[in-house]
Amino acid sequence: MTTVSAPPPAQRIHIIGPSCAGKTTLGRALGERLGLPFTDLDDLWWSPGWVQCGHPVLRERVADLAATPAWVVSGNYFASTEVALWPRLQWLIVLDFPLGLVTRRALSRTWRRAVTGEACCNGNHEKWYRLFHRDGVIRYTWRTWATRQARYRQLSNDAALAGVTITRLGSPAEVERLWRDLSVAVLRNATPRHATPAA
Repeated sequence: MTTVSAPPPAQRIHIIGPSCAGKTTLGRALGERLGLPFTDLDDLWWSPGWVQCGHPVLRERVADLAATPAWVVSGNYFASTEVALWPRLQWLIVLDFPLGLVTRRALSRTWRRAVTGEACCNGNHEKWYRLFHRDGVIRYTWRTWATRQARYRQLSNDAALAGVTITRLGSPAEVERLWRDLSVAVLRNATPRHATPAA
C-alpha cells in the first residue's frame, strides 16, 4: 500500500479503525499538530463503572461536537457518527490494520493498563482477567472484524461521504509516512480528493 503524499486541507477530521489500531494516539497527535480540539468517542460513550450511554445519548453529544467549527474525533460508533458527524466531515482516516497486529496490541495494552492502573475511557480501569471476557476488547475485536472490514471496503461508495477525502492506511509504517508528509501548510493548500492507498 502507498500513502497519500499531500493530505487535504481539513479542520474536521474523523479517525476510524479496529480497537488498538492507534486511533486515539493519531487523533491526539493530529490535534496538537494542527491546533484542533481532539475528542475520543470512548470518553463520550462510557460513564464511570463501564456504563454505556447508548446511541441516542451519544448522537446528541456528537451532534453538539459536530456543530463546532473544527475538530479531530477518534472512534467508530457508526450508528451515531454517520448521522451526527459525517454531514460536516472533511477528512476520514481509516486505520485498516491486520487482525494479528491489533490482537497483539490489545493484549499488550490491556495488560499494561491492568498492571499500571492507567485510566481509560472516561476514567475507567481495565482488569487483566477481562482479557478474554466476552465483552473485553479482544473478543469484541474478533467478533466485529468481518463486519467492520466489509464496512471499510465500501466507504468510498457511500453517498454520505461524497466530497469527503478518505485515506486508508494499512500499517503503522503508512501512518508514519503520512505523518512525515503532514504540515499545516499542506493541509491548508492541498486539493481535497479521495485517497485510498492500493497494494
